[in-house]
Amino acid sequence: MKVAILEYICGSGILRVQQSSAQAHPWSALLSEGHAMLSALARDMLDAGIDVACPLESSIAAWGQWASWTDTNWSWSPVSFDPQRSIDDVATLWSASVRDCDAAIVIAPELDGALSQIIARLRDAGLEILAGDKAFLAATCDQWNTCQAWQARNVRHPRTRLLEEFLHNDLDPGPSHLWVVKRRDSAGCVGQRRMADTRSVAREALRCSQSNSADRWVVQPWISGQAASLAALVGQEIRVVGAFRQRFETIVEDGETGWGYSGGVGPIPGITQPALQRFASEVLHAIPGKPRGWIGIDFVIEPDGQWSAIEVNPRLTTSYLGYRQWYGHQLAGSWARGNPPPREPQDFSQVCFSLENFEG
Repeated sequence: MKVAILEYICGSGILRVQQSSAQAHPWSALLSEGHAMLSALARDMLDAGIDVACPLESSIAAWGQWASWTDTNWSWSPVSFDPQRSIDDVATLWSASVRDCDAAIVIAPELDGALSQIIARLRDAGLEILAGDKAFLAATCDQWNTCQAWQARNVRHPRTRLLEEFLHNDLDPGPSHLWVVKRRDSAGCVGQRRMADTRSVAREALRCSQSNSADRWVVQPWISGQAASLAALVGQEIRVVGAFRQRFETIVEDGETGWGYSGGVGPIPGITQPALQRFASEVLHAIPGKPRGWIGIDFVIEPDGQWSAIEVNPRLTTSYLGYRQWYGHQLAGSWARGNPPPREPQDFSQVCFSLENFEG
């Protein structure tokens, strides 16, 4: 069996990072996470007896070398093209170079529709992509669509509004005194900020309306509790592989507080596998379409013990870097071959993974 692992970020962002040596660049974290996931997954699949092809987009390949990621023990070759080209061009080049692969995994953010668009183009070219179908991607790559689906099926989640609603002076602020403003197509906490009151949210809405982008952002009340995430391998069944407590770093930008994802710790004390399984099934069955492959679910464990769903990531997540420490390379092999996880998670030793140590 041969699997292609295709990493796509955003061309213009990659060019700006290459021109800067500062790790603080907003695209730098996405590039770091994406390349680390690709590296870990490719190594694990090789160890599981699966051939791997990684036709890196040329600017990602250059950035990987700049970031000292040159220790690659699998065969890969840069695909040479201008990263300013359209997703159609990228898909055309990739589909030609991995035609001999049995399946492909796409590592890409939801930002600007990148994930759903590149998957759609590759499928149009006849590639077998290990990801959810078009309807599932449409619902999960847009957090407004996700929350609308949850609302219809009574899945517990923070009440979600479009940012443009806060342009109205008569808006009911609700009981929350803290708010989260984030992109509808957010990924890796890019652009997410916490605001102290509705007046701050209204100012942000006005600012975005001046650039005709207020409808691209959502607002949610801040929920106290423990931020967590779970991951599942989805084929014929939804099989949860485990859960981690999420870790974040506080970031202040333009006077507003935001945060950046920095890793996780697991397993979470008191959280059982049956409870995770029930929650994942409830969350995913409420969403249109058919999930497939690696699915991540972010949620909050509230002080009263209830769980609130926050978002669904229909793609490989950085938490894979923690799960592989529990399962080894068999986890990647199960995903590629469409099998359930290699064993039931039980009595796992504590694992801590961070963005500073991707290898774990």
